[in-house]
Amino acid sequence: MYEYVKKSEYAPVKNELEKIIKCVQNEMWEKYGLTFQFQLIGSGKRHLVTRIRGGNSGYDFDYNLIIQRWGNMQYNAETVKQSFIAAFKNALRGMRYSAPKESTAAITIQVMEKRKSEMPLADTHLTLPTKRIV
Repeated sequence: MYEYVKKSEYAPVKNELEKIIKCVQNEMWEKYGLTFQFQLIGSGKRHLVTRIRGGNSGYDFDYNLIIQRWGNMQYNAETVKQSFIAAFKNALRGMRYSAPKESTAAITIQVMEKRKSEMPLADTHLTLPTKRIV
């Protein structure tokens, strides 16, 4: 059975995640001249954040990262993804987040909750474009 997560609980995590994404924006601009926007999508966008009642998997936020200007970065999906992963690693250093994990088109980071033996409190899935649109 699922339950809704109160805004008072998820809002601080969401705000922290967006600060992290803004740090990544700055690094990508400074290193590569690459700019991107981010958009919260899915249940988080609709303020309908849920989790399994009594479960240990937490809740998640999904963001699309929309590249606007490629700067001096030659487009290669793997190069772009690895650059984003490196920027997220830098932004997350010393924080309560796991290292970024990658899949085909997404990067996942987790907020780790200290109280419950390092169980994830929230997952964040960041989706990168898989092809360049000109």
